[in-house]
Amino acid sequence: AVSWIDFAINFTMLESFFGVAPVDGVYWTLQYELLFYLFTALAVIVFKKKKIIPQISLVWLFILIIRDFINIDVVGKFVDKFMIAKYGPIFILGYLVYFLLETKMKRWKRILIYFEILLSFYYLWRHLGLEYFIFIILAFAFLIVTVCLSSKGQTGNKIVNKIIHPFTFIAGISYPL
Repeated sequence: AVSWIDFAINFTMLESFFGVAPVDGVYWTLQYELLFYLFTALAVIVFKKKKIIPQISLVWLFILIIRDFINIDVVGKFVDKFMIAKYGPIFILGYLVYFLLETKMKRWKRILIYFEILLSFYYLWRHLGLEYFIFIILAFAFLIVTVCLSSKGQTGNKIVNKIIHPFTFIAGISYPL
């Protein structure tokens, strides 16, 4: 049974910061999502433009990688907790795909994003283990193929649309749930 205090703390989506277990197992990701989008919102507010996010993501990845080689306890704990050291690169991959597909950009910025994708994969491989890393690579590849084939849901080919539609529908409804 869940106490009223635990329920109230879970309602804030900040339960992990208070040392309270989530009331439902799938809610463990909420703290990471909340932090990531908070950092993103702050970056957009401070720099006053959304297109700076790839550069901020690069700095974020470098900080995470440097943290691997410089083991300063206080800094390491801050980076691990507030820079979402374990899962941040997964969110960054999502942003990078968005920028590649939805934004017109100069060649140097596109190359920067490809470099960041490689850095993200490197970091995830070092920290999550081979099995989880393989899953992320396969999921990333599936995402790219699905998005490229669907062209936002319409390829002009009825057979491909029928195959892709269930995946785009599930992807569209699964995040808000």
